[in-house]
Amino acid sequence: MRTDPPTEADFLSHKALGRRLRHDTPEYRRSWEGVSAYATLEAARENRTHFPRLGDLIDELEVVEGGAITDAQTLTDLDHYDLWGEPAALLRTVRRVLPA
Repeated sequence: MRTDPPTEADFLSHKALGRRLRHDTPEYRRSWEGVSAYATLEAARENRTHFPRLGDLIDELEVVEGGAITDAQTLTDLDHYDLWGEPAALLRTVRRVLPA
């Protein structure tokens, strides 16, 4: 993330941002339509070492099962999840902002 406090813009999917789909397969298309998240702070920080352009902040979220946001473990990284929901709904799940 890039802002503290976070904004709805921090929770836009690659699709919503107009970024190109790198691999046109069903699993990558589904991930492209969601917002990436990681199961642990350590995994999120590790991801930031590979992709520093993502920003210097990590938002810790509390996603409630059965709520307005859906999630699924996606792609090959077992710690990687995608979240689907309106940016405003995702923003409401932020518990705290941490340094990457």
